[in-house]
Amino acid sequence: MNLLSKRVSFSLGWLAVAVVMTSSGCSDDGAANEILTRKACLAEIASRYRSFHQQHGTSPPSQEAFVEFLSKEAARDEAETNRSGETLLRLLAGDFIVLYGGNLSDDPSADAKYILSFEAGVPGSGGYVAYGDGNVQHVTAKVYAETATIPMP
Repeated sequence: MNLLSKRVSFSLGWLAVAVVMTSSGCSDDGAANEILTRKACLAEIASRYRSFHQQHGTSPPSQEAFVEFLSKEAARDEAETNRSGETLLRLLAGDFIVLYGGNLSDDPSADAKYILSFEAGVPGSGGYVAYGDGNVQHVTAKVYAETATIPMP
């Protein structure tokens, strides 16, 4: 095989790899955007949970109370962003689990080691969690099982 044939074969091989990667979604921004949205929703949950705590002197006692609070925030923020609305929809759809009634510290950094909310699939297969300080991280199911959740009264 001459040099030209080798170069053509090599180029065709890389072209085939590029086609397969493109068709399989490796260059798809949709998956990356979905991850960013899920992380943003969890950060929003942690932020609004803390806002509820600051405004009411206690953490949201139930999903109903938190949804009502989030609905008001979503209506108020509608002109600026639709993030609260997206968070509300996903929360109601069961995409996220929130630990209601937790004891938050006045200093968010004191709650950095406690899980406050997480994607519904996290206990079984891992995923994203929001800590009490608002930080959102990806964890395995094992790490989730070994991490403390926000203390309850």
